[in-house]
Amino acid sequence: MNRSIEIERLTPFDYVDFNKVTQSAWPGLAKSSVQDFTAITDSGVSFGAFEQDRLIGASYNFVKPTDRFGNFHLYVHMLGVLSEEQGRGVGRRLMKANYDLVRDAELGESVLEVKLTSDPLDGQNAMFYLHHNGMQASEYKQDAYQGLTANQHVGMPADRLLYTARPKSAWILGRSLPSPEDYEELIAKTPVVNLGDYDIAMIETPFDLSAVSQAGPRGPVFWRGFHRNRFPEAFEEYKYTAVDSTIVPFKGKDTQFVVLMRGFNENDPECLVKAVKSV
Repeated sequence: MNRSIEIERLTPFDYVDFNKVTQSAWPGLAKSSVQDFTAITDSGVSFGAFEQDRLIGASYNFVKPTDRFGNFHLYVHMLGVLSEEQGRGVGRRLMKANYDLVRDAELGESVLEVKLTSDPLDGQNAMFYLHHNGMQASEYKQDAYQGLTANQHVGMPADRLLYTARPKSAWILGRSLPSPEDYEELIAKTPVVNLGDYDIAMIETPFDLSAVSQAGPRGPVFWRGFHRNRFPEAFEEYKYTAVDSTIVPFKGKDTQFVVLMRGFNENDPECLVKAVKSV
């Protein structure tokens, strides 16, 4: 029997329960101060997922300027779900609320985008933001945060991909994505899509961030160095945009890749499918 989950605005009164969510989603992360939480949630742009008045997930947001020309975006500072409640679609419900807030112009016509950052070593988040929520990324931020205390990040530079979504775009509203079979065929033909060779490129990323620190030679130092080389090169030199994530068989095992496209057009919801099939 499915229990009812309601998406409502976070308020300063949710402070204690919010910290329970963040400690569950990111063990060891420093708690938000009462002052910061009150200042951010008092604006009414953050959301909580409530089940029978129990907070089980939250999207902790604020509005930031995008440029000096009067454009703004909704910045998702933290989106997390209680560990025991993950896998129920709570995160997707929260992201939909964020998109609707911008799409319905509740924040004004100048708020056009939703943005957030996420560690590219966390393949599950790459799948969530790129594949399931239609976000895109074309900027790699080295050591975006300093002194993180979450257990899975201790001792690692806090590199991040900057993700963006424009909720009114044709890509968000009706994108088509290649099938796993399309990606398998792509890898079989290339056999690896190297940067600059085609309008599609793929960069491997680990699926389970918690396992990276126990991965021996292919641990955090390897992956951080690999991504610091590949992502900036893809974005800055070859002008790719990260637009999807997929898991396909590669060298005898299921492997996750971030899929990048050159010439991405958010006004053409079929652009990625056409580019993959054209390789």
